[in-house]
Amino acid sequence: MILKEISYCEYRNTNQHWKLNDCGFKHFNFIVGKNATGKSRTISLIHNLSKIISGERTEIYNDGATKFVLEETIEEKTNTWTYLLDIQDQKVTSETLEYNGNIILKRDSKGDGEVYYESVGKSLEIRLPTDQLAISKYQDEIQQPATNKFTNWARDLTRLNFGSDLGQNIFLTEEHYAKALSSNKPNNNSIIESYVVGYNMFGEDFDIAIKSDMKKLGYNIKDVNSGRAQLNPNSIESRIFALHTVEEELGFNNVQINLSQGMYRALATIILINFRFFRKEPTTILIDDIGEGLDFERSSALVKILLEKSTQSELQIIMTSNDKFIMNTIPLEHWIILKRKAQTVTAYNHENSKEKFDNFKFIGLSNFDFFSMELFEKDFL
Repeated sequence: MILKEISYCEYRNTNQHWKLNDCGFKHFNFIVGKNATGKSRTISLIHNLSKIISGERTEIYNDGATKFVLEETIEEKTNTWTYLLDIQDQKVTSETLEYNGNIILKRDSKGDGEVYYESVGKSLEIRLPTDQLAISKYQDEIQQPATNKFTNWARDLTRLNFGSDLGQNIFLTEEHYAKALSSNKPNNNSIIESYVVGYNMFGEDFDIAIKSDMKKLGYNIKDVNSGRAQLNPNSIESRIFALHTVEEELGFNNVQINLSQGMYRALATIILINFRFFRKEPTTILIDDIGEGLDFERSSALVKILLEKSTQSELQIIMTSNDKFIMNTIPLEHWIILKRKAQTVTAYNHENSKEKFDNFKFIGLSNFDFFSMELFEKDFL
């Protein structure tokens, strides 16, 4: 299952108005745009809405109209979910979920509506408070399997802020380490926990994949492991658990906090991507500012790894960057170009502007030129 399209509009008829026109996606997506165009805002929008839909975030936003379209293909059959949500003054004014063109959930501004129940083969009436979403309340795996699939996608969606520390200073207590050994869900805010869960589920193959991908990035590590963190060489054994690597040229366990910022960011991304790759379940991963803090060769190599993982699995990756070298690494067919006029953002990609994208190939310029030449952008788009 992948996010196929999103549209959004908030604070209508006010000076805070912001609108994202139909933005289409496929399995691998690279969002580009000039500063203040809406790249990070789009990533945040998808992430925040997913947490509201899943019920992980109970407080809804103040004002906004949303359209989510999801797709999955199973044995050449395509299933489609279309979710429409309108909120005004922190109250839901309308909410609808369609599955393959059939309405399976709807409600009005009074909270009255209906939800489809599988066991009776029809929709039953519902009533709920106007500050709550119906979709997060009715997601029973047996009675509402289609709704359940939609909310599971939202719950499993992952966001990585590549420019942040990605939990480099977060460790595990003995209690949390023991819980991680019996868990099957990674913690995006704790890479050590995600690694422990992944190794426990997938074993040595998980380590091999991580070491192989890190070597492609120029980090020659011969081991990755988790264990007690010796944060102070003169102290007694710590009761804190951390992630360690053993680099070939160093030959000793190097605790996560001592890794360079760039190396740790790369390692964190590789661990989380491989976890989802090994799990073999459809997942959407958002990565903001991919390659931040890495040099040209490593950032380009990381993008190639992500593209390879996405094309070989059910992983959907949506990432942003304004890095020149990354732009020149990713084929234009994966680009989403955001252009903002006043408070409205429009997305251009190979699907909605195929002829224009294809014509650019004959000009002989680099992908970055496509992004940076102002006159060309005006004429082209």
